[in-house]
Amino acid sequence: MIKAIIFDLYNTLIYFDKEVRTYKNLFSDLGIDSELELKLAKKIVMTKNFNSLEEVVQELKPNTDISLDIYKNQIQSKIDSVQLYPETISVLKTLKNNGLKLGLISNSAFNYKSPFYKLGLDKYFDIAIFSFEVGLQKPDPEIYKLLLDNLKIKPDEAIMVGDKFLEDVQAPQELGIKGILCSRDKNIKDSLHTLEDIFSYL
Repeated sequence: MIKAIIFDLYNTLIYFDKEVRTYKNLFSDLGIDSELELKLAKKIVMTKNFNSLEEVVQELKPNTDISLDIYKNQIQSKIDSVQLYPETISVLKTLKNNGLKLGLISNSAFNYKSPFYKLGLDKYFDIAIFSFEVGLQKPDPEIYKLLLDNLKIKPDEAIMVGDKFLEDVQAPQELGIKGILCSRDKNIKDSLHTLEDIFSYL
């Protein structure tokens, strides 16, 4: 019996109307360009709780003198552009009214948490886990286990919904969670094309 639905955040419940690869550009300007360096830099940004972009730069490249205004403006512009998918709120309300627990797991840098609260999504969720706050990121199995423990449910009592196959489908399924891809591209088979499709799995 399904007791909980676990959602990804970006490109699942909400989306950026302006898509700018701010951190990718910043990494490039810091001279971080090898595949290994980029992977490590991305992990640091996603799993450490920074207070500012300046702190990020000092962690990645200590004593680097670089103007961050353009990156701060890009990030703010992206945050300001965040939109809810049309069906998001109604689906969350219906799931809650049906007695299901709701969880969120988001691979996010510290800058991108605020839209979850600004758009009022937090009031529908029993727990929200952001990678930068817990030092873990999908597809690390420990981040899914953390959520299951908090909700006090077993893996086979949960469904995970998200837009990335590895993080939101394959990794959860390896733990016994039912993973469902959410893709609004109607050419992608075996996926939700709207969040409303989740009800056919309940």
